[in-house]
Amino acid sequence: MPPSVKVATAAIGVCLALAVVRGAVTSIEAGAGAAGILNAGVGVALGGLIMVGLFKRHRLAWQWGRLVGVLLVLEMAVLWATGAVPSRSIGDVALRGFNAGALLLAVIALSFPSAKRFFRLVCPQCGKISGKAADFFFTRATCKACRLTF
Repeated sequence: MPPSVKVATAAIGVCLALAVVRGAVTSIEAGAGAAGILNAGVGVALGGLIMVGLFKRHRLAWQWGRLVGVLLVLEMAVLWATGAVPSRSIGDVALRGFNAGALLLAVIALSFPSAKRFFRLVCPQCGKISGKAADFFFTRATCKACRLTF
């Protein structure tokens, strides 16, 4: 496993651990009920699936790790820009900022060429790196340059 993928899995793992702790504390403090616990559980389950997929070299996990990371960072940026972040303390805002930074680090790390080679996104025919899926579960990729499916 190249260092870029190790950094990405560590960053996502830290985010998952923080999400579990923050979700448990928030649910207990606010009495969030079943809906709040389900919401936190879905996020942790999705992150856990991405982590397992990254360890198993699934291309779909590479794709979703980048996509979910970008979407969550954008969501946090929009919430901060509009002032809609429900922060009860400076620690809560700092935790959200740290989480956004870790997710951004994971997205950047998964974008390195070494990570793309690790997830078998290099065309065997022309050697170009491609992130285009050939099927729904991304078990095969298609080269953008020579159109080879591998």
